[in-house]
Amino acid sequence: MISVSDLKDKIASVYRWGADRGEEKKLERLRLLEQQYPDDKLAEIIENTRLFLIDAINSPTFNHGYVSIPLDEDTTEYIGLNLMGGWFSEKLFTDDKGRLISQTVVESVLGDCECDIRYNPYTYESPDDPDVMSEGCDIELYLGHYKDYIQSAKEELIGRQKNIKNS
Repeated sequence: MISVSDLKDKIASVYRWGADRGEEKKLERLRLLEQQYPDDKLAEIIENTRLFLIDAINSPTFNHGYVSIPLDEDTTEYIGLNLMGGWFSEKLFTDDKGRLISQTVVESVLGDCECDIRYNPYTYESPDDPDVMSEGCDIELYLGHYKDYIQSAKEELIGRQKNIKNS
């Protein structure tokens, strides 16, 4: 599993424009990140993401290459480190258990997968009047496109869990 220092380095290394490139700019972003998210908060996010991924492994659809978790609302947070154009450096999702999930940590385990919030709109008939149609939207936290990493993710997460229990 990724360490706090590796996570900070990955987040601070993100840039979209040439003006954000360079070691000095990266160090500025690292200082800003450390102000916004101290090491203990990042360690908590890493642990929450690990627990989330262990739950995902136990999902009946994990071996098929996707996991979909229903949510009540989209509470996505973005870590912005003053990148040009307003780009964000990291996306944090809140899962159905209230855990803050790091997209970077998920990708460090599952590779370059899809990790995002999906909206699934639907139309339904009013229970009081069948002539009245209403619209709604289901929200889900979706993981997908990681089939090449299924076995390595299981080994990393389950192996780590066993090591923690044995120490």
